[in-house]
Amino acid sequence: MIKSLGLQTGKSCEALYLRMLKLRLFWGILCVIAVGHASGQGLSKEDLLEDLHFLSEAAALAHPASLVDGGLEGLKAWTESVIFQLPDSISALQYRQYIDEALCHLACAHTRIVQDPLRTMPATLSYMPFALLPVDSAFYVFAARDSSHLGRTVHAINARPMKEIHQDLLCYRASDGGGTALGSAFFNSYNAVLISAYLGFPGSYDVDFMPDNSSETGSSEVLSEQLIPIEEALLAPPRVNLFHDTLLRGERAFLCGSDGGIALLSIRSFARKDKKFFKRCIDLLLEASYQGLIIDLRGNGGGNRYSAIQLTRHLMDENFSYHMMVPATSAKPYLDEEGQKTYRWARIRYSGLAIWRRSRDAELGHRVFTHRYRPSRKHFSGELLLLTDGFTSSSASMLSTWLRASNRARVLGSRAGGGYSGHNGGSYPTLSLPASGIRMVWPLYRFVIDPSSDQHRGLLPDVVIEPELEDVMQGADPVMQRALEILDRPGEATQNPKAQGMP
Repeated sequence: MIKSLGLQTGKSCEALYLRMLKLRLFWGILCVIAVGHASGQGLSKEDLLEDLHFLSEAAALAHPASLVDGGLEGLKAWTESVIFQLPDSISALQYRQYIDEALCHLACAHTRIVQDPLRTMPATLSYMPFALLPVDSAFYVFAARDSSHLGRTVHAINARPMKEIHQDLLCYRASDGGGTALGSAFFNSYNAVLISAYLGFPGSYDVDFMPDNSSETGSSEVLSEQLIPIEEALLAPPRVNLFHDTLLRGERAFLCGSDGGIALLSIRSFARKDKKFFKRCIDLLLEASYQGLIIDLRGNGGGNRYSAIQLTRHLMDENFSYHMMVPATSAKPYLDEEGQKTYRWARIRYSGLAIWRRSRDAELGHRVFTHRYRPSRKHFSGELLLLTDGFTSSSASMLSTWLRASNRARVLGSRAGGGYSGHNGGSYPTLSLPASGIRMVWPLYRFVIDPSSDQHRGLLPDVVIEPELEDVMQGADPVMQRALEILDRPGEATQNPKAQGMP
């Protein structure tokens, strides 16, 4: 129990959210989403059609997803079908849901809404007093202010079926190449806040619980709000009880050791200054003759690309590379004023300063910049395991693709949200939709990490381990436990035939 909030879980809250993002990401969600509290402004069908047309045109002509074969088919098909289903009058909530769904079909983890002027935050934020875990289409309470609710199944909240709420919120964040890996990760980690905002931060929550067994009937209870979100209380620093010795600690990463010559490198994000930290980690591993290394990339949404590359150099035993593709059509006409400033600097940084790496695709007209790297003279050559989840994306996906494509590492956990073959990024100017003013980040370049693969969704692990209710309530970490078992018995792991994310 956390005494100040009266929260209860199945076990200690310190271990419950091993894979949660940092507190600043949590508050970022609150600042951006406001998905449920509409400003009361009625919007027309014509407004939404104008925004969808603008978004589709910008994607087709100036989004790096257009450089992928079939990369815009999902958005095109969805747009063509939805225009005949739009009501004449649209609420702010519905409007945002349509735009979110369009971005999900654009299938780019880096194209996301950062400002929504259609909605305002209420003066008092009141949160749902429990958190849910979806398992096999059911939604179980795993953390609650009232311990009697633990383990119960929620059917509906404020007359909205949970399956409908879940489906809508899966589009809160798009995943590279499609699918719901990143959206599911956000929902699983932040659903108390997301659902509260989705419902407009009501003063109470009318919850329909499913019966505990077939001989009972369901029940409905009105629960008072939680003034401090449950997620904030559970956002404890990552703690790995299976590793007793912290060898090195950085700002965003730490290195732990255990008996038996196994080490853990946990990385929450990449920063430029981490390059020196990673070098110290490898030096220590080599000096102490560690035989196995687990790299935990769960919750890692990327960061500095060159830091991830430097770590890769310390782990690979062969050359590796990536290609940066620039769309033939400039994105500048579609960007807002601030976005155009970012665009001008990006042109200097990525085009003007890297002429010697440039080639041109004669058929398509776009430019390609190739970056090649060699392994570091001192690199770790022991057994290597990667842990991933839906948050694993961007530069974290680059690292996992290079190590998996070269058969340097095996992967455990759940599907990554970042694309296996590549992703969109590099520079992130902003674009504002003309009718609503909704503002979004618009990546400029396509990074191709594994040109031999046509799998654009995230990496599917060799050993897939999805969260179970009992594990979450007890603060257990079955992914880490399985990784230790594999390193203790190397021949035990079975490679997933779909490990490179093949559908």
